[in-house]
Amino acid sequence: MDSFLLKAMCSSVSGRYALALFNVALEHRTLERTLEEINIASKLLEKGQPFRIIILRIFQNRLKPEWLDDFLKKIDFLKTTSSFLFLTAHNKRIDCLPDIVRLFKMLVDDNLNQESILVYTSDEVNNEQKANIFEKLTNIFHKKINISFKIKESILGGLTAHSNSVTIDASVKHQIEKFAKIAKSYFD
Repeated sequence: MDSFLLKAMCSSVSGRYALALFNVALEHRTLERTLEEINIASKLLEKGQPFRIIILRIFQNRLKPEWLDDFLKKIDFLKTTSSFLFLTAHNKRIDCLPDIVRLFKMLVDDNLNQESILVYTSDEVNNEQKANIFEKLTNIFHKKINISFKIKESILGGLTAHSNSVTIDASVKHQIEKFAKIAKSYFD
């Protein structure tokens, strides 16, 4: 990872947490599993989720900590992830979790020489279309890629692809905006 980016990351609270988790997961050789679990935890701990309320109550001494430990064992989290969640909640950093996950993912991707890409389409894409998108993005990035697909109707058609380093906008909405600028320039 670029030393400037690493220094910048370490200057934020979320960055320090992400780096600490990364170092432990790297040492235990559990980077990918830790990333998977921390993503799940982040979704469970979003505001309004019942699991978030339980963790906060545990650290406010309203529920027994063993209950959380039992829950984490039932969903088969690694000890690393469980300890990290306890530490994050205890230090009142739960609201930083989405940013911690994003930064942790960047560290994992860099270490594994891969790129995580989020692709937005206006409609559901079939397997053939997914394979075509995968092939084209592999040719662009020249490394192992992990693609997640989400629907975003506001792009009207086409797609947008977002990685940590690049955004590709091949959406109909973007094309319309470009055309509108060109058309407007003729009237100026």
